[in-house]
Amino acid sequence: MPTTTRKHQKAFDAFPAAWRSLIIQLETSQAKLKESRALGLDWSDSDFVKGSAMPSSTWNMLKSGKHPLSTTPKGIQTVTDKLTALQASAAEVQLKIRDAALRSTQQEPQLLTGFVEDVNSQAVLAALGKCQRLAEESSEERLIVIRAATGEGKTWLRRWLVTKGHVHYVVSARPSWRRNYTAFLRSVAGVLNLDVAAIRAAAELEAEIITKASTIAGVVWLEEVQSLSAMAQEFIKLLLNETHLTAIIVLTPEAYTAMKHAASGDTLQLFRRAACNMELAHADEAFLRATAPDLWCKTHEKGCMQRILAEAERFGGRALIKDVTARLRTATAKVAFITLNDVEDALSCYRANVPDLATARRAFGQARPKAA
Repeated sequence: MPTTTRKHQKAFDAFPAAWRSLIIQLETSQAKLKESRALGLDWSDSDFVKGSAMPSSTWNMLKSGKHPLSTTPKGIQTVTDKLTALQASAAEVQLKIRDAALRSTQQEPQLLTGFVEDVNSQAVLAALGKCQRLAEESSEERLIVIRAATGEGKTWLRRWLVTKGHVHYVVSARPSWRRNYTAFLRSVAGVLNLDVAAIRAAAELEAEIITKASTIAGVVWLEEVQSLSAMAQEFIKLLLNETHLTAIIVLTPEAYTAMKHAASGDTLQLFRRAACNMELAHADEAFLRATAPDLWCKTHEKGCMQRILAEAERFGGRALIKDVTARLRTATAKVAFITLNDVEDALSCYRANVPDLATARRAFGQARPKAA
């Protein structure tokens, strides 16, 4: 656990109370990670701040009390925001650890963890081929907009595209992006392996990124773009104008609609750069069969597949299908007949084990359909 004595204790005691509270909480999180060596890392300062906008040197100075104390409310708030963003990053790490622990105890068949190629992956590959041709023509319309509901396979699609070499850079959204343009630029610089720790001005960060990006080719995947400020959207247009990179931006249908309704000129101009604007299709029977062909070749009670697909469309998408299929495979390993009761049991287990679907579970609190 973190020690209470610091190298610059008096200076630390002079920090604002909000700073001290956040630093102590973050130290505790880092100490627990170090002790457990979670995810196979040592959890040095560099490991701990990776993925956040805070350099490891800044985090070290804040812990020790050596960090200069800002004299203006704006300066104090800037550091508070950085600490809050680092706390959000640490929370994401805990979710990854939890997910890893769940995967290690579920003994899920390997087939279910693989990517199933379908109409969505085919559409994205076709769009990437079109953007490659446009890049050769120096066209600026090299943007792909992907709208996908929660659970409809954005993460699986991204991982598959990266594994296959179709996506080369992934920029994950941060809460700080909405209020802090430089935080967005630092995230982009990070995936391009640029050392920009000493750069403070946004204009200098922009120049560094454009200089590097103009020398490379490839595809950049940007998630949760509803978090982007107008300046960040303008910078994506600049990337398309000044480089040969293709950009994929990903957001939910609801976020896309909200952005269009509240659209600024920057947002509309960004969407006009789209060579392809698609919404990921819901999973269908072909996807369900491809997920576990050995399971669905068995005789099953009429309506089982339709029941799963209906619930996947309501909430959970492909995540629900993969989880429920795995549970059915385990439950029916020694029988040749899948019943609607088996399906309902698997659906109930899925809903009970996905905390994020608490709201959906309440909406689902209707009488359970009886087997025909």
